[in-house]
Amino acid sequence: MYNTINNLYQEFNVADIKVSSNIALNKDDLEILNNLEYISEIEYGYNDEIFIENTKKLMSLKNIPENISKIKVMEGKLPENRDEIIIEYKLKYTYPLNFKINNFKVVGYFENVENRFLNSKNPAFSGYGAVDVEAYVDVSYFENKDYNFANIKLNTDLPTYDKKYNEYVFEKKIDLENAIYKNAQNKLKEFLKDNYSLISNAEKKIFESKNEIENNQKKILSAKEKIEIVEKNLQEKFNQFEGANEKFQYNEDKINKQKVELIEKHYDLKEKLVKLEEGLKELETNEIKIKEGYSKIEDGLEIIKENENKINESKKEVLESKINVDNLKPNLFFSSSKIEDAKNKINAALKEIQNGEDKLNLEKEIILQNKKELDENLNYITNKKEELLKNKSDLINGLKSIELGIDKIESGYNKLIEEKNKYNKEYTKNLNKLNIGKKEIEKNKNEIIDAEKKFNTEKIKAFDKLNESIKEVEVNKRKLSELNAIYFVNTRIDNPSYSSYIESVESLNVISKIFPLIFYLIVVLVSTTTMTRMVDEQRNSIGTYMFLGYSKKVISKKYYIYALIPTILGILFGIYFGTYFIPKYIYTAFKAGSISSFDKLFIILDKKIIIISVFASILSTFLSVFLSLRSDFNHVIADLLKPKVPKNGTKILLEKIKFLWNNLSFSNKISLRNIFRYKGKMIMNLLGVAGCTSLIFLGFAIKNSFSEISELQYNKIRNFHSEINLKNHLNEVEINDIINLVSKNFENIPLQSINGKFLTKKRENRIKIYIIDKINIDKYFYLSSDLDSNGALISSRALSLLDKKIGESILVKDYIGNEYNFNISNVIDNYQGNYIFITKDYYEKKFNKKYKINNLVVKNSDKDMDYILNNDEIQSITLNKEYKLVFDKISESLNFIVIFITVLSAMLSIVVTYSLLEINVNERQRELATIKVIGFYPSEVSLYIYKEILALTFVGIFIGLILGKGLHKIILYSMKKTNTVFVENIGYSPYIYSIFLTLLFSIISMLLIHRKLKNINMIEALKME
Repeated sequence: MYNTINNLYQEFNVADIKVSSNIALNKDDLEILNNLEYISEIEYGYNDEIFIENTKKLMSLKNIPENISKIKVMEGKLPENRDEIIIEYKLKYTYPLNFKINNFKVVGYFENVENRFLNSKNPAFSGYGAVDVEAYVDVSYFENKDYNFANIKLNTDLPTYDKKYNEYVFEKKIDLENAIYKNAQNKLKEFLKDNYSLISNAEKKIFESKNEIENNQKKILSAKEKIEIVEKNLQEKFNQFEGANEKFQYNEDKINKQKVELIEKHYDLKEKLVKLEEGLKELETNEIKIKEGYSKIEDGLEIIKENENKINESKKEVLESKINVDNLKPNLFFSSSKIEDAKNKINAALKEIQNGEDKLNLEKEIILQNKKELDENLNYITNKKEELLKNKSDLINGLKSIELGIDKIESGYNKLIEEKNKYNKEYTKNLNKLNIGKKEIEKNKNEIIDAEKKFNTEKIKAFDKLNESIKEVEVNKRKLSELNAIYFVNTRIDNPSYSSYIESVESLNVISKIFPLIFYLIVVLVSTTTMTRMVDEQRNSIGTYMFLGYSKKVISKKYYIYALIPTILGILFGIYFGTYFIPKYIYTAFKAGSISSFDKLFIILDKKIIIISVFASILSTFLSVFLSLRSDFNHVIADLLKPKVPKNGTKILLEKIKFLWNNLSFSNKISLRNIFRYKGKMIMNLLGVAGCTSLIFLGFAIKNSFSEISELQYNKIRNFHSEINLKNHLNEVEINDIINLVSKNFENIPLQSINGKFLTKKRENRIKIYIIDKINIDKYFYLSSDLDSNGALISSRALSLLDKKIGESILVKDYIGNEYNFNISNVIDNYQGNYIFITKDYYEKKFNKKYKINNLVVKNSDKDMDYILNNDEIQSITLNKEYKLVFDKISESLNFIVIFITVLSAMLSIVVTYSLLEINVNERQRELATIKVIGFYPSEVSLYIYKEILALTFVGIFIGLILGKGLHKIILYSMKKTNTVFVENIGYSPYIYSIFLTLLFSIISMLLIHRKLKNINMIEALKME
């Protein structure tokens, strides 16, 4: 794996050091870098960052590297002009070929071995959070721009993973920083001079723009005043003309009024005369009518007189009839009823006659009354007629005088009209001139009004722009006043993609020094057991060879060859399996989440390891054969030709503990004696079980140690979503505005943070300082020690790297070069990165600096932060999930390693346990046959052996757990110098898994041997002697 990244970095000539600056590299920077002797090659580059249209995504544009840190074209082609780009291969399905991003056309896809992870994003060069789209463009895009960064290759051929390489690069990095920082002040002065000159020019332009606006406004006001004066003069002339007209009109109106009044009087008099004539006519008519009325009255009186005569005659006749009727008596011709009827008729006639008389009297009375009225009317008419005739004469005289007045008025009016017409001829000429002048004035006035409206509109826009420019100038002044020339000199180890790879390999390297050793010891144990068993089984054959006269050398040669053949086959299989299969299996898990450039593992044959493995394997095999043969060669031939005499039983220590021993059953006592009777096999069994248990425990413990980091670091210790870093030039009002903006949707705490670094003997380490101002940070940070104003809390890893203790002081530098000397008051838990926590009071008192908020620690991970990203006052946003993702990927890959270790441990455990069980059964066949003869059931025979194995297994598990715990602590100690601190508290699962799996493997071994126990030939076994 070391060689994989080394070969990739060599293939693409990845830079040893990258130099960039917050101010573009100037000619002095280039001269310094070009003159450094230890630099073998240097390539300068450009960088630009833009937001993708209609999105909140940031795209980074760089020129295509020619020699250093080259990219690999995966599909398509390299850009050939300034309108084409090539983007990361992982974005292929998001932005297909020929897709337009802003004005750029996607023409290809690349991979960069410096950016290993598929889901990670590089921090933005400009500070706007993280880059969403990495792209390369033709260098013509950066025409007339200054270099932003430099990729440097050093004079070294050392592999990238070599400690000497890291020490060499670190040494040159320090030297390069010292060299280039000598130009910092001059560069800053030059930059400030240029920018202050630009600001001065901008201020001058602002001042000139202001003056121009004011001058234009004055011109408009002056033009308006002139127009008003001319308009006033013209109006006066109009007024003069209008005054003459008014006089004419006044006199004309006066004459007309008088004429109208006379006409009205004339009309009134005529109307009165007409009415008077009508009155006379009416009087004459009424007079005629009255005369006619007199005639009618006379006629009426005569008629009444005639009617009176008629009524008197009728009355006389009726009275006479009445007398006659009254004198009648009822008789044959006139009955009483007829007489009565006649009377009634006569009475009715008399009544009717009386009514007629009354009516005539009434009519006569009315006629006489009318005659009286006619007399009165006739007198009135006569008098009125005389009055009207007199009034008629007066009206005729009045009309004549009015007609004379009208004639005089018309004569005066005609004279007035003549004068008016004469005046109007002159007025029309002058009025035309005045109207022309008025139109010109109106036109000019409208032009000035339009110009003023336009000016006011433009003035508002201009003043808005001027205010923005003034604000921008002020912001730039503040920026420049707080600006420092900062150089970022980064080595490969400063790249999270590279450092995570190397640290992961270093972790595996530590593990690889322990696991193979334990595996090898177990294999040696198995090999020794197997060889010893083989020699023991060939005991009679060895005795026969010796009896036939073969020398010990010849006999030994045979068994050495027997041992050598499987050993060599095992070595060949092991070399192939260990070189080609195991690394690929582990690497398959390890490369999960990486770009395709890391798909291929560079396999190498490590001759040193192979030679050691071959030598150790052959040596252990030969040594076990030698020791076994030597033991047999020391016996006489007669003993070798007979079966091996079983060892005599001896008292064991447990027998001296009477109360315990006496309470044991007979079978249990036999099992305990047998365990200690075969001490060699007991030790080998214990070592085998303990070794397998320790390996399983170690695998799960490492997995838990690493897996817990993500949970503890990012859900407990740093329990927040992101950090919003503000730009340094902001004032208090602007900072409060951003805090209010963020607080609308997010829980947050404001604080000050400083990015710094501290040096150890071999490398530069980054550290972040948090300065807290009397706020409760428990919801965001878990501090395992209390924070006070007496000193600094420092993370445990940083304290370990610095080799310091509580109460001592440490030196930290920021990237400007300011030094901070902290007193360590206590240590805090932290598993990733280095941190220092201090209070505001301690900071201001200790360093005599003013506290200034530049960081917001934010919760609420489920909300959109894009609207914050677009704020110009935001420097960057750091997301915890990006770091958590890396740990989760590595944690997933560890599952494969744990499975691999478990499978190998299972195989070894089964082989060791089964081999020892088989040897035990073979050596004790006579004993086992005896207990079968005396009536033991098959299950009881198996249990007779199983008790011993189970007892040894439990003891071996206990030893294995202790050994595994010790190995785990060794690995944790070895990892202290890496960027990650492993969690010591691993929980109960490693214990449970290792106990359960070891027991399972032992049970499998026992089940396999059960068949052999059932098939023991009791007759042959008892005939052995």
